[in-house]
Amino acid sequence: MMLVFESLEVILLRTASDLSHFSTVGNVIVKKILSNYMKLLQGSFTSVNHRFVRQCLNLLTAMVSQGVEAAREVLSQVHFKALTGLEKRKDKNGRPDVRLAFIQFVLSFLVSGDSAIIGQVLEVKELLPHILSTGLKEERMSIVNLILSTLKTRVVLNKAISKTQKFLVGLKQATEDELVADLLVNVLKASPDVLSRYFKETQYSYTPRLKSAWQANVKLLKKIYEAQPEISLVFQSPKLTTVSMMSFLLKKASRNMDYLLDKSLWYKSDVYTVETMEELVQQYRETLGKILPDMTGIISTWQLLSKREKAGDGERKSKNEEPNEKAASKFSWFRIQDVSGTESSSGEKSVLYLLLKMFVLKDTGMFEYTLNELELWLDQLVRLEPNQQETVIRFLERVFARLVGSSYEYTDKVASFVQEAGNLQANLSSQDGEAASVPVSHIDDVLDMLDVIMEGSDDVLHCQRDPLPLCLTLLQYDKELVSSKPPASFHQSVLHLHQYYSRWLPQQCHEELFKSSELLPSEPPASTSCSSLLKAAYVQGPSTLLEDTFRLNIETSLSSMSLMEFPVVIKQILLYIKSTVENFGSFSKDVRGALLRTLMEVLRDVVTRLQSFEETPNSEVTPEKSQKESDLFLEINQSSTIEANKEQVLISALGSIFKHPCLVQWFLALERAEFPSHSLKPVALKHLCAQMTDNILTLLKMSAPTLHDLSHQELLDSYMGALERAALKELKEKRSQTPKTHSSTFQALLCLHSYMDASSLREVVSGLLLLPHDSLIHPSHEGKQSELSVYGHAALHILTKRNSTSSLDTGSFLTQAHLHGLGTLLVSCSSPELEAFLLQTLSSEPGSAKLIHTDVLLRYLQQPAPDTLAISALLLQNSSSHRLCFEVWSLEPTNMENMSQTEVFLPLINTYLQVASREDPARPKDVQREVLKALKLTLLTRLSGNILGTLTEDSGVQLAETLSSLIRLSADVNDIRELINNLPDALKNVDSFARWQLVDVIMEKLADCPEEQENWRRSVAAAALKCLIASYCHSKDQAAPPSDQEESILKRLQHLLTSAEDIKASDWNSFVTNGLRHRYNDPHFLETLSGLLDLMYGNREVQKGLIPLSTLHMMTSSHSQFLPMMLESSEESSRSRAKEALVSLLLCLVKKCPTVCSINHFVVLLAAYGATLSTSDQKLLLLLQEYERNQVSLLKFQSFLWGPAAVEHHKTQKSLGASLWKQPSSDDVLALLKTDMMQQTILKFPQRHRIFPQDDTELLYRNDAVDDLGCLYDPCFLLPLFSAILRPECVIDCLKFVSSQALGVTVVSLSSYDSKLRAAAYHVLHCFYQHLEAARFKEKRQLLYLMDIVKNAIRKQNQRLPFILTSYITKVAQQMLKPEDHMYVVLNRFLLSCQSLDLRKVPEFFKLFYGFELEHKMEREWILNVLEEGIMDGHCYDLCNQQGIFQVLLSFSSSPLCSERYQMQIIRVLCKAARVTKAAYDLSKSCGLLSWIIQLVEKRNLNQQLLSAVIDLLHVLWFTNLGQKEEKVEGDHASSSTQEKPQGSVKCLPLPLISEFLCVAKAICRHLRLGVKATQFSLFVQTLCSVLMHRGTALSVNKQADRLTLLPQPLSCSETLTLLLCWASLSCNTVLLAQIQALSEKYKFRELMGVGKYKVRGKGFVSQIGTRMVNPPENTETLEQEENLLAGCKLHLSGIFVHWEPVFHPSEPQSAQPRDELDPAQLANDTAHLLTKWSLRWLAEAPYDENRTKELLLWLEKVMVKPRRILKVVMQDLGLKADLLQLFHHSVEAQRLSSVETLQLFTNIMILLLETQGNLPEFHQGLISACLPEQDPSKHEAGLVLLSSYIHELWSGDSSAELFLSHVNLVTRTKSRRQKGSKSKSQTAIRAICNDIIAMKSSHLDT
Repeated sequence: MMLVFESLEVILLRTASDLSHFSTVGNVIVKKILSNYMKLLQGSFTSVNHRFVRQCLNLLTAMVSQGVEAAREVLSQVHFKALTGLEKRKDKNGRPDVRLAFIQFVLSFLVSGDSAIIGQVLEVKELLPHILSTGLKEERMSIVNLILSTLKTRVVLNKAISKTQKFLVGLKQATEDELVADLLVNVLKASPDVLSRYFKETQYSYTPRLKSAWQANVKLLKKIYEAQPEISLVFQSPKLTTVSMMSFLLKKASRNMDYLLDKSLWYKSDVYTVETMEELVQQYRETLGKILPDMTGIISTWQLLSKREKAGDGERKSKNEEPNEKAASKFSWFRIQDVSGTESSSGEKSVLYLLLKMFVLKDTGMFEYTLNELELWLDQLVRLEPNQQETVIRFLERVFARLVGSSYEYTDKVASFVQEAGNLQANLSSQDGEAASVPVSHIDDVLDMLDVIMEGSDDVLHCQRDPLPLCLTLLQYDKELVSSKPPASFHQSVLHLHQYYSRWLPQQCHEELFKSSELLPSEPPASTSCSSLLKAAYVQGPSTLLEDTFRLNIETSLSSMSLMEFPVVIKQILLYIKSTVENFGSFSKDVRGALLRTLMEVLRDVVTRLQSFEETPNSEVTPEKSQKESDLFLEINQSSTIEANKEQVLISALGSIFKHPCLVQWFLALERAEFPSHSLKPVALKHLCAQMTDNILTLLKMSAPTLHDLSHQELLDSYMGALERAALKELKEKRSQTPKTHSSTFQALLCLHSYMDASSLREVVSGLLLLPHDSLIHPSHEGKQSELSVYGHAALHILTKRNSTSSLDTGSFLTQAHLHGLGTLLVSCSSPELEAFLLQTLSSEPGSAKLIHTDVLLRYLQQPAPDTLAISALLLQNSSSHRLCFEVWSLEPTNMENMSQTEVFLPLINTYLQVASREDPARPKDVQREVLKALKLTLLTRLSGNILGTLTEDSGVQLAETLSSLIRLSADVNDIRELINNLPDALKNVDSFARWQLVDVIMEKLADCPEEQENWRRSVAAAALKCLIASYCHSKDQAAPPSDQEESILKRLQHLLTSAEDIKASDWNSFVTNGLRHRYNDPHFLETLSGLLDLMYGNREVQKGLIPLSTLHMMTSSHSQFLPMMLESSEESSRSRAKEALVSLLLCLVKKCPTVCSINHFVVLLAAYGATLSTSDQKLLLLLQEYERNQVSLLKFQSFLWGPAAVEHHKTQKSLGASLWKQPSSDDVLALLKTDMMQQTILKFPQRHRIFPQDDTELLYRNDAVDDLGCLYDPCFLLPLFSAILRPECVIDCLKFVSSQALGVTVVSLSSYDSKLRAAAYHVLHCFYQHLEAARFKEKRQLLYLMDIVKNAIRKQNQRLPFILTSYITKVAQQMLKPEDHMYVVLNRFLLSCQSLDLRKVPEFFKLFYGFELEHKMEREWILNVLEEGIMDGHCYDLCNQQGIFQVLLSFSSSPLCSERYQMQIIRVLCKAARVTKAAYDLSKSCGLLSWIIQLVEKRNLNQQLLSAVIDLLHVLWFTNLGQKEEKVEGDHASSSTQEKPQGSVKCLPLPLISEFLCVAKAICRHLRLGVKATQFSLFVQTLCSVLMHRGTALSVNKQADRLTLLPQPLSCSETLTLLLCWASLSCNTVLLAQIQALSEKYKFRELMGVGKYKVRGKGFVSQIGTRMVNPPENTETLEQEENLLAGCKLHLSGIFVHWEPVFHPSEPQSAQPRDELDPAQLANDTAHLLTKWSLRWLAEAPYDENRTKELLLWLEKVMVKPRRILKVVMQDLGLKADLLQLFHHSVEAQRLSSVETLQLFTNIMILLLETQGNLPEFHQGLISACLPEQDPSKHEAGLVLLSSYIHELWSGDSSAELFLSHVNLVTRTKSRRQKGSKSKSQTAIRAICNDIIAMKSSHLDT
């Protein structure tokens, strides 16, 4: 029997290894043994013959080694009970034994089995656990290594095995063996999620027992949890026996909760939100509270054990173990709630019990508002001596118990003392006592507490803002104390306290209770703490406080202060300051100021020390005490002080200071004339006010930056309000007399203005700038220039610094009055800072130029400087008045002469010439013509001479721009004759390329002289060539980037050169030679050279002397940079473009000169080739085809390798020589094919690509749908390649041909629209079939059969197959190589059932989709993948539609059987089909796809991924249906207006279909709160915008055709606000989020306040967004893409919002509205206001677009102007007004881009808003009539532009229209001056309007 077993073992081992092709035989043997002889084998395990048992185990091991199936069957047949004991049968002599065979048998399952088998083996206790727990330590190292290595590779590192299956329970020696314990700890550290199961399955007991085993268990437990991370891995994605264990656990729980509440960690999560984390923390707390032992159980256990300790019960360990034993015996963890104890018979309670009971008082409400006072008492308790603590605690227990028991009695006492204190203060200050109220906590006034006097009582007194109620309480107690005890029994501390608090009692309350108090010695400081030193010095009097030693002692004590001492010390100092201020009049003149100054300086020192305090972890730990004391107080100390960070203490301390009434009331009290109650004389009052203001200002200056950084600037609000009131009061009182120095108010303003509220600062600046001229300027004396006054400097300082703070709205800060004041300053004095500010203002707000007086421009023109002329240039660009003023000034001969002689005026002249080319109806044309004429006469000759001379690059640009503009506007051909003659020679120079700007201008001027223009063209072309030659020779660095100037001239050269005769052969040769030598890497040069070859060598008779093409080819291909460029594989755009240009040049040369072709070139060409569809590779393939046409065959080259492989092959060939060189095999060729690129080529096959281009227009294949064509192989190269390697004489690995997807690419080529490409594919398949028949490999027959049924299905020659079928065939071919896969059986079963493939349907769709086998999910997923990858065009859609596939998908997706995974896959299939035009229309119109989408979106389990997929589907579906009917909503050409289009030219989708799309979009919009990525949001708003625009177009067409249509359903408020909310969330726009939040809370919008990532919930959400802005994503490229997408969304959102209209109209009655409900009309108003504000802001910031502007104006008419509901709201919104004015300015200044209609509409709206605002000039209506006369429309354009200046001036509320009238007067003056000699000349429109205005104003004044 043993021989048989041994023979079978050997056979099975061979079939499992080297004879694997006989594995079928081995499996048959295994099945036979298992079915017939398994009982015999298992019965043999009990044999006493060790060798026989070992042989049986070896046979089973060999059976398992056959594979997964065999292992599974053996495992199912073995009875594990029969294996018990085999692991213990060892051979004593060390020979192979039964245990070794058993180990090998068990491990064989791990080696041969799959994850399921390994999991089953791990669950069997008789296998691995028995091996590991018996004798493993005595095994040989080889066996131990075998076990461990197998477990490591097959179990530990196997991700398919769950952590719960990896064995720990078996480590039972963890409490006994340190190594085992370390292993266990490390495993649990790496896998903390196994903790729960480990503790459940282990039998360790944690119930407190005085045994060593229990101690060992707890020791292991603590070690496990100490190794765990501070923050649980569960949230990034435990239990002891003493109080320290509870502390340990609670600390970890606290840190976990802190982590979960850290909002910065969850803003970017797609799964969790901040609100979800808050709910989780609450559940965490509740669960923790249920698990933790209750307080009663803890106290009972403590009491029981304490009683035992005192009675001497229990066994004692040795002295070394005693402390640990005590600590370990006081609490249990898991079962503490079951342990009950009773109090001792004596009724005594332990210290811990009393302390915990006292802490429970937190929940009584006694400390509800003053919780920190309890910590204050306990902190003082810690400082007592250990022998005093218990006495105090017992007393406190009685006090608190009595207080809680009868709280009302003590509350009444508190109220009475507060009222008494109020009455006393009222009597002192003559106020009503009822109005006085002082906040006092309950604990301050408990009478019985004062039975024990300790030093900490002072702290409670020091923490009172008003100590009088507490002092009265103490006085009342002392009275009772005196009456109840003899005087001799009083402790000195009682007397000291009475003496101390009596300082705050009024004189009438002083009573001499303790007669010995007068003789009482002064109380020495209890310690050297800062508080004690302050108290001692204060008690001793002012003289002590003023001593130098006091300050030194304070400084020393500050250096050792702990963090938590600061708040109390600060409150103590504030108490002393308050008392000093109240008693200020009682001190002498010398003392009072010094005393107050000293206290304020000490306060500043404390704040400075606190700000610079460096926190240390152990800074709050009490000095070393006993272990018992540490256990007692450590928890309290940690919970209240150690974990309080510096930031919280700093906020608390600064809050105490700046909220203190004394500081708030006395800051700038004199300046405000608002004094607190006092009895001071005027001199003392003034002294006190000045000193308090100065000291408080110093505190504010040092603390304001800190509060700003901590986001607690609200603590400064009271002081900023006082500062505003004081400043405005001073400006009002001193308008006529300006001080010479800054007052205290303005000193504070200059220091603190950046912390003021924007509106407050705006008021102050307004007050400054509106001061009279003399108040802002000091007049000049003795020839000196005027200077800014104190107020002028203050205004300048605030304005220049305003950009450094975010508190100001830059768009609305400066009004016309402000700018008028600035103009006054600018005209009167010279200030570089002010000029820099004005320059910055005009740059950021160009419209402000209209509000600056022309006197500023005139001053700058008279005193020119670069900076001031830059301001002048901005004024000219943005104001018609300044342009006219400049023209009038320029016409003065002296001024014109100055401009012509001073170079500094050149930029200004250039600016004027640029704006002069724009249309400006608000200025007389003849004035401009005169100025241009004068400039021509003065400057043209000089500028022409300069441009022909030597230039620098910087000066040349300005000069050329100016001269170019001057020639274009004012010169004729005769004026520039000299320039025409001499400029070509100057153009050859490379000192400045700026001269080339003049070429186009001169070409335009020569348009009327064709002959001269032709000569000019030739001379310039020759000059361009010579300029390039000079530039190439001048700059020879090839590594330098291409020059923009050279690129510009190269483009000009291609445009100018029309004939080879235009240039000399020598110039051409020099250009080519120098270009190739120095610009070989420049793609612009190479492209130009390629483009000019046709021109230079196109004729049959080539110009003599030109470089021959063969020579040019040789020069190109033999260049040193040729190989590096051709072999360049970098994806850098410049390098790839240079390579592409070089290949184009080679292709052009080969086409024109075929003789240059040589077989030797193939090495380089193939090495440079990548076989892809990239542009350079396609051109290289065309080049190779040219070689083939010229009889240079690649087949003769005998090497088909490409890319780097071709280079390596060539190197090998050269090194080995011809005799040893071997031709590359087909395997070498197939190895070059990258599988992923082949797969992508199949999926995105270029069906329209032609193997031979039809003409020159189709040389290159392009496909915008594919991002990177370089990732796809070119079938036009692969198919000839496959044909070459499949020749009959070649040997090919057919299996590799299939596995490399070569067969797949060939098959999908049968779907190509190019018949020649299909023919090539059929030829390749025919050749492969012949090779396949002769091949020998396992899958041969299946592949042959597959090709047979495909061949049988083809009925026509060169038949085109649908792409979906070729995709199916490709996938089936790949599946034939995976026999272990389930689909292998399914597909073979189908293939064997048919003789040919039905090309009219998707094979086996219904069977695979509705499969009933266990693996039906796999089958469904496979066939869905076929659809997803295969639907490519209309033929594929027709094939699927005929089969009813789409109806099946839609119906199945709606059923409960469809999982989310299949829904996503079905959506992707539909998305792929929707890209086909016919499919998109049919699915939308006939299949109910849109209704299906709505049903899908409204499902309750909709998530973010599904929503994103639906958005993608909707986007593709809509734009495919839309097609070319209307352009996509992108770019500046989008417009919703169709009125200009003729009706017949507009094609629209049916209105019902459009409405259905809109319904889908609205349904999706309601769910955007789930949160989508920026990409999907961009697609959605683009789609919705296009739908709404197309609906408008369709409605317009139907209206023009007089068709009956229903009114469109407008967007709702919630829909538009949801879109805006989503955009704001993605854009991190916190301001907009806060506005939407306010609306959502006001109107209870559930849609906006719903659950989701972007839920609006108060400050939390805004702070979450702020955190994202502070900590942006690490991937900056992704962030930049998101920002670009969101910026693009603005365009689409604005297009959406203009389709929103308010639902309620003014005509509807409002009386029916219930009082408790909000008015829906008000909701519409608020929504309109928000949408208007947002739309104006982005339009004002974006480049001007008339279509968008007109769209918005028409919308504003509907929602704002006609209802007139929000007009007043709009005019009160300064930011909105500023944006509207800025957009109006853009519209006016770009009137050449704006139609008169748009400008008219805009002007009407602005005038209406002005009339709503009021405060208009009396001649307003007359002025409007004069500018826009109804009877003369020809004046409208000029009148509209003129009115813009009027509107700008009145927009800020100024009714003078001074600047407007000055412009009108200037226009009329120019007319009078011009008409002296020609009175008969007709007036222009602008002059007529201005005359009418002057006449109207004069008549109005006369009236």
